[in-house]
Amino acid sequence: ANEDTNGNIVLKDPIPQEVLSLEMEKADILVSVGNKQSDYLPSKVLEYIGTGKKIIHFYSDPQDVSLDYFRRYPKVLLISELESVDDVIKKIMVFIKRHDFEVLNESIILESFVENTIEYSASKIKELLW
Repeated sequence: ANEDTNGNIVLKDPIPQEVLSLEMEKADILVSVGNKQSDYLPSKVLEYIGTGKKIIHFYSDPQDVSLDYFRRYPKVLLISELESVDDVIKKIMVFIKRHDFEVLNESIILESFVENTIEYSASKIKELLW
């Protein structure tokens, strides 16, 4: 296995989805890195939101599709690469120090993301077919 370490950050080889899910369950905060110049929403965005955990999202593209979703999520910190390192460090420290590590209630998440539920999609398909 290929592993690269730099102090507290450890980069590892890709892992299977089931292992990733278990690791995400253990985490207090999830980290997301946005895509540049993409019209597609990465599935990880909804997966991260579905955990109800705190999320830090780094982005470089102001048109990052993920931003529309993360802005509706109450436990996210959005970090632009254009921000100064000092400002980013301060924001992250404040975000970490907030003691709101309890998982968001599923009903709160569903209220903001009803259009991303299976039920909503099924109702739209049903409308088209009937």
